[in-house]
Amino acid sequence: MRRVLVALLVLTGGFALSCGDSGPSGPDPSKDPVAGWLKVRLTTPNADDGGIMFAISGGQIDSVKSAYSEFYMSSVGASKRVIVAGTLPTGSIVAEILIPNIEQASNYSATVEQVAAKDTYQQRSASGVSLVLEGY
Repeated sequence: MRRVLVALLVLTGGFALSCGDSGPSGPDPSKDPVAGWLKVRLTTPNADDGGIMFAISGGQIDSVKSAYSEFYMSSVGASKRVIVAGTLPTGSIVAEILIPNIEQASNYSATVEQVAAKDTYQQRSASGVSLVLEGY
């Protein structure tokens, strides 16, 4: 009988130790992805850009927004194609994209596809026109 009692005490003690507070099970909550917005900033040598079409790629994009009233977006495969029209001075934020993990921001890029003049919307060379993605 004494051996049974000792065995039960050992098992109970082992069980109690295994139930200690060693933190949450599964992934560490501090490592969970944090969504964030990336600004799409335009650099252009032109003083009168009035429209730009560009593609954003590099991973999942949850949302795209722009302060410009003439703004269009479509999905093309794994990327988004965005068109923005209005007065587009160099240094302006033409759009913002929401990505599911801000730590993955360096995976994303924006590529200028077309640029148009402000008054005529005539297509012009995209040479020297670039976009930079910036985190908040």
